[in-house]
Amino acid sequence: MSRARVSIVVYGAYLAAAGVVMGLFPDALMALARITDTHDFWVRIAGVLSFVVGIKAIQNSYVENTTLFRFDNFTRTLAATFMVILVVMGIAPKIILVLSALEYGSSIWTELAIRADKRRPVRAMVA
Repeated sequence: MSRARVSIVVYGAYLAAAGVVMGLFPDALMALARITDTHDFWVRIAGVLSFVVGIKAIQNSYVENTTLFRFDNFTRTLAATFMVILVVMGIAPKIILVLSALEYGSSIWTELAIRADKRRPVRAMVA
């Protein structure tokens, strides 16, 4: 398994797990973020979407496609930048900066892993 694939699988698992928590237990997650009024159905829909994107990331990692990994980096960076803009505009609470940092960090990890794989590919073990 390439280093880039590992980073995508970890990111996908994070998204999927967060999606399950948001979908099933939105009050617990929103309490951590100090966001009140979680009785709205949008939190659960966002959770399901997060879960779907997470399992898609894991499934897509199997093809070990660097172009796909780089596009994933682009979309994660776009999402993180959007979160920062929402905080700066005063629309979202500052705790969202933690999520944007996770997005930026995971994207950087994937990019560095792609470059490392290009320099020194991980050799598959033959049984």
